Amino acid sequence: MYDSNNFLFRIDKIKVPFFPFLSFKTPIFMVQHDEDTLLTYAIMWGITSLTKIKIKEIDKNFSEITMNYIWHLEGFKVALYPILKILIPIWNEKVFKEDLPIKIRRQKMIDLNFKDFKGLPLDISQRANGKYTFKLPIPRIVSSKRDEHPLNFKKINNKE
Repeated sequence: MYDSNNFLFRIDKIKVPFFPFLSFKTPIFMVQHDEDTLLTYAIMWGITSLTKIKIKEIDKNFSEITMNYIWHLEGFKVALYPILKILIPIWNEKVFKEDLPIKIRRQKMIDLNFKDFKGLPLDISQRANGKYTFKLPIPRIVSSKRDEHPLNFKKINNKE
């Protein structure tokens, strides 16, 4: 809904872990607090939360990510604490696995010396030294949305 230099506001539709048929909408406000810290404010099920995400780059290939959750629980909502304590790690693991193919592709581009939102460096000497190899064409990821298209060649010819 709104995005600026170091913050954004959006409304997300979130599926409930263990009950994917249940979903809800939540307003989310994110701000880049400093170079290494992202703060996310959200309201889920009427509960206000703050998530602090710290990303520390160890080297070009490794980063350490620390996430801390702060939930504002009052009244009967205090009883949700044990449930949240169980659900959040499960939710994080699921999101990590969903995002892993994108993270791997991004790391390949970093290994080739592409710069985020800029492409290759103009100075050829700053580009990758050619040690990275890959086979073209790059295959689509398994269960790609393109394979679900009703006019998919494989489906039409019953080759699946």
